[in-house]
Amino acid sequence: MNEQVGKFLRTIVSTETQLWAGQESGVRVWNFTDAYEPGIGIGGRARRGDEDAAPFYESVNTSSTLCLMVDPGSKLVWSGHKDGKIRSWRMDQPYTDDSTLKEGLSWQAHRGPVISMTISSYGKSFFTWSKV
Repeated sequence: MNEQVGKFLRTIVSTETQLWAGQESGVRVWNFTDAYEPGIGIGGRARRGDEDAAPFYESVNTSSTLCLMVDPGSKLVWSGHKDGKIRSWRMDQPYTDDSTLKEGLSWQAHRGPVISMTISSYGKSFFTWSKV
């Protein structure tokens, strides 16, 4: 069985310390400090296609992630999904070898896919767009 099926990346964002990617089944994060650490794939375990990858962490399975946005003021990464939901992910979440990313806030924002998000420069207003 190919464990990479449904895992291709759709969107990426970067913070000062992490790279976040939206994929068909959720989100994935790499910590830059782990880039040269021994260990490969999810939590240092090799998976088919990840043999040469830096360690990364994945979320629980979600609807396809279509857009990502970093909110450095609240230390959150926001994701917009094909099912119309918006989810938040803590940038400072502690990671262990077997942990999956746990979503924070989530809500049904639109009836159709969330295709874009932005936050105001002062961090008080949050805007989302959908096809519907």
